[in-house]
Amino acid sequence: MPEFNASSQYNGQILRTSWGQRTQDYQNSRIAAISQQSNDNGLQVLMDNLQMIENLNKFNREKIVERQLFAKGTGAHGYFELSNDVSKYTRAKFLNGKSGKQTPIFARFSPSMINSKGFPDTVRDIKSFDIKFYTEDGNFDLMTQNSQVTFIRDAAKYPDFIHSQKNNPQSNLKDYNSTWDFLSQTTESINMLMRFYGAEFIPDGYQQMNTYGQHTYKWINDKNEFTYVRYHLINNLGQNFFLIDEQAMDLFKDPDYFTSMLFNQISQGNFPTWTLKIQIMTQDDALKSKYDIFDSTKTWDAQLITVGNIVLNKNPQNNFAEVEQVAFNRGHFVDGIDSSGDRLLQGLIFMDQDSNLFRLGSNYDQIPINKPYKVKQISYSRDGASSFTSNFGNSTNYYPNTLNGPIPDASIKPALSTASSTPSTQKTYDDFTQASQLYKDMSKYQKEILAQTLVKDLKQVKKSIQQKAVDMFNKVDVDLGSSINNQL
Repeated sequence: MPEFNASSQYNGQILRTSWGQRTQDYQNSRIAAISQQSNDNGLQVLMDNLQMIENLNKFNREKIVERQLFAKGTGAHGYFELSNDVSKYTRAKFLNGKSGKQTPIFARFSPSMINSKGFPDTVRDIKSFDIKFYTEDGNFDLMTQNSQVTFIRDAAKYPDFIHSQKNNPQSNLKDYNSTWDFLSQTTESINMLMRFYGAEFIPDGYQQMNTYGQHTYKWINDKNEFTYVRYHLINNLGQNFFLIDEQAMDLFKDPDYFTSMLFNQISQGNFPTWTLKIQIMTQDDALKSKYDIFDSTKTWDAQLITVGNIVLNKNPQNNFAEVEQVAFNRGHFVDGIDSSGDRLLQGLIFMDQDSNLFRLGSNYDQIPINKPYKVKQISYSRDGASSFTSNFGNSTNYYPNTLNGPIPDASIKPALSTASSTPSTQKTYDDFTQASQLYKDMSKYQKEILAQTLVKDLKQVKKSIQQKAVDMFNKVDVDLGSSINNQL
């Protein structure tokens, strides 16, 4: 177990208040004698003891707003090491150069998308692995989850999807009726449901978990040509799973199983690693694709290309300062990387930013863990609560100006685009073919586990919603629908 280190940085120095006054007594209230006729032994606590008041005030304010999603988390520092120059696809500097080039990173993991901080790590839920790359051209955030696909393809559905998965607003208990009422009427969720309830979904720790960017992004090269890209993080230990919920339930006695395993492995020098791989599609590939390549509920049929390795080799020094205060945004790009016509991605970029502002304040980017420390932050944004810098001093706060203020970089050109770069307009949505093929490729045992796990939840749902769910799984495969129906 981790222990506190001796405070060598303080070396027994005198304790001081936040305003710098030396502290004489840290453990006793200041008291004064009062009339002997009182019933309190003639003593009264004085409220002019500002040090005590400050300690009590700050204690009440130690917690910040909990993340709406992925509330529980742990993290680690490390580096990304380039192994394959991909400059033919992107001009992003940290992805160009010789093999072995390193970029410092900070990663945050979460064991549950929906549940609060108190939930066990091994719960059956979406798990996240988010990485902040501190590149020479600014910060790049890569947000990934342990499934290649999502439940929905459009951000307009996002609040309703999350509400349907959260606890009932009256009882504050898990409401399987609302969960399945939404999902059974949202057929685009079927590809994700086949994975979520499958035998290979609950990993045996973060270091044995593969994760995926899910969304479609653009990479832009020096010629301003762009390709579409999806990210894969493949762990180098090989995947290992808790095959059924009961095996994971055994670990509820260790609710921080994933967290402690990651921390201890790094402490012992067993650094977890992942290989960053990408799938690439040109505009022509996108037009030929059977599916809309911007649809995050579908996988791509494209070859994987290795880019480099992720290594986590240092635990945080302070969980609050680093893991709790780190802020990610799918829209934090560097030159050479951009968003696409992915409708879910577009909405989540806004939601990520809004969540960070709500949770950490307008100057969250000044918090050390979030600062792009390889480049200087230069903008016309000013003020706001808890500004920790000089606030750009007496320099001008508007643009354009004639006062030699900072200017945009005219050398950066937008990616070349044509009408053919919007392949989604030419596609129809087919929600069942990929799910059907996934089921056909499963072993007999995997099919049994899938049906059993689905039935476990559906047994807690009223009959009318059960029937809608069975009808949906019948469209995947009649055998699957029949197996679920018979067990219900």
